[in-house]
Amino acid sequence: TAPAVQTTAPAVQTFEWTQQWYPMAVTAFLDEKRPHHLELLGKDLVAWKSKGGWRVFDDACPHRLAPLSEGRVEDDGNLLCAYHGWRFDENAACVDLPQAKEQRTIPGCATSYPVLEEDGLLWVWPEKDATITRGPALRDEIDDPRAIKQPWNVRNLPYGYDMFMENVMDPAHVPVSHHN
Repeated sequence: TAPAVQTTAPAVQTFEWTQQWYPMAVTAFLDEKRPHHLELLGKDLVAWKSKGGWRVFDDACPHRLAPLSEGRVEDDGNLLCAYHGWRFDENAACVDLPQAKEQRTIPGCATSYPVLEEDGLLWVWPEKDATITRGPALRDEIDDPRAIKQPWNVRNLPYGYDMFMENVMDPAHVPVSHHN
């Protein structure tokens, strides 16, 4: 008898933008002594290195929405808001409110996102309190000792997809812009 022929189309998976790991920064380029502004899917985020590793929060102090990326990382690894001095620990708790006489700690005060440091990159999952079912899409070649290693090269340019595609299609710029 002839083999069965599939008559139904395979199920199409919907791509969920908030259900992915995103590489946000080369960790070797990040100054561990200060916070860094990041933007992911239209969200302003702040990355900073606590005593326990890299953390990513919303880049807005829950008190008055001042950018936490304008603050500083304290010697104890906590993130300090530059506006009123609120301090946040790596678990998103506000651990010091200088103006408060009574309550000086608020657990879960800041909005925190899952992070990983893999292959020299800071990866962020853009959904808080997410059930994460997989790791980031890593390349085996990065860990292959036979692979040619290139130094990281990052350049942030403020333009959109249309300008990027025009750039890719214009080889005349390569010798000048990309140094041969």
